[in-house]
Amino acid sequence: MNKKLIVYPYTNEFEHLVDYSGIMVGYDLSRLVVTKSYLMQNKNHDLRISDLLSTDFDKEIHACDAILFTGNPSVEEKVLRLAKMHGKELFHSQNVMITSVKSYSDRQSTSRIEVPTIAVMGQGENTQKFNLQLMLREGFVRQGYKVLQFGTKFYSTIFGMCRIPDCGEASLWRKILFLNEYIKHYIHEEKPDIVVVGIPGGLMPLNTLIHQRFGEDAIAICEAVKPDISIVSYYENLAINEVIEMTSDFALKRLGITIDYVHISNTRLVIQSENSRPDYLKIGIEQVRNKCSEITRVYRPFSSGDCIGKSVVINEIINELQNNIEVL
Repeated sequence: MNKKLIVYPYTNEFEHLVDYSGIMVGYDLSRLVVTKSYLMQNKNHDLRISDLLSTDFDKEIHACDAILFTGNPSVEEKVLRLAKMHGKELFHSQNVMITSVKSYSDRQSTSRIEVPTIAVMGQGENTQKFNLQLMLREGFVRQGYKVLQFGTKFYSTIFGMCRIPDCGEASLWRKILFLNEYIKHYIHEEKPDIVVVGIPGGLMPLNTLIHQRFGEDAIAICEAVKPDISIVSYYENLAINEVIEMTSDFALKRLGITIDYVHISNTRLVIQSENSRPDYLKIGIEQVRNKCSEITRVYRPFSSGDCIGKSVVINEIINELQNNIEVL
């Protein structure tokens, strides 16, 4: 029997939990607990969520089995206390999976991953990488493929994914060896048809302040798995042919990969100055579609919010893997 899951406090940033609730594994999305100010600001909210909305967390916690806490600091102490008091499973961003890389493996070389592997990365944070990962999972599973997936969110396991562990301050070469063995272990256990690996953070620095660890996660994971297909998600306002060409050149020289598909997110990156923190502006699907039409077709641009576009991409990827990789 599936566990009843509530999301608190729910905001539009977590729409993907509704969009892909049908592929949750072991959980049913029971309630979206919102603030009263959310209801005031979203009077014309999506009809799909009307029956799921609630403003009474104290009531809903008694009826649920698990809580996905979205990280609002003003209610954090209360959520942690009540979850523990009532014995509820809690998904919380502080539940970071930290692994001792040094003690995990004594191997001194990587081994080839024989299963078709897809890497999902982003130009930066908030580029809908997880939406993209869910889109791929839904598409492949629907066509009968067994998918082994490593997600970028702390609640990835809700969707049947594994989590990419935090390797701490381990050296880059140790991270590569560890991640290669870690992923190979799951492949041996699960025997999947396809592996999808989400890469945390951003692909490369955006400016001196937003350095994104200089793309170290992307370097480590790409070297560990050597993906057969790579998808990069872009901010809508930075998705222009010249920038994509520059990113592709960086990916080839620094990561040793080609960018096979360009995903356009519903997010614009706003940076007021070189030393300011970024802001993120959400835009509508029509603007995203318009952007896709402006990009050179050789980059194969698409949006996970476009039902027709995402179906085409899933089929293209499957055809590409079937034609070029013997084991699929």
